[in-house]
Amino acid sequence: MMDDQQALNSIMQDLAVLHKASRPALSLQETRKAKSSSPKKQNDIRVKFEHRGEKRILQFPRPVKLEDLRSKAKIAFGQSMDLHYTNNE
Repeated sequence: MMDDQQALNSIMQDLAVLHKASRPALSLQETRKAKSSSPKKQNDIRVKFEHRGEKRILQFPRPVKLEDLRSKAKIAFGQSMDLHYTNNE
């Protein structure tokens, strides 16, 4: 049985693949521009939370810990939340 961190990592990987598949293809010029303007390493991860149509994005330093996600979501919304992960790399 997976522990919480392994389950979170698995969910995040699956969502990243889904996100990449749903993004429109960029032209060659747009790809070059995006690569030249983006930093080589991102130290923060943005996590989107949604509750009853209200969306919030909270930023976390890498590596993300499940307990940090839980506590910040509980503070922001006053209860535990589902999460959706997007990877913009």
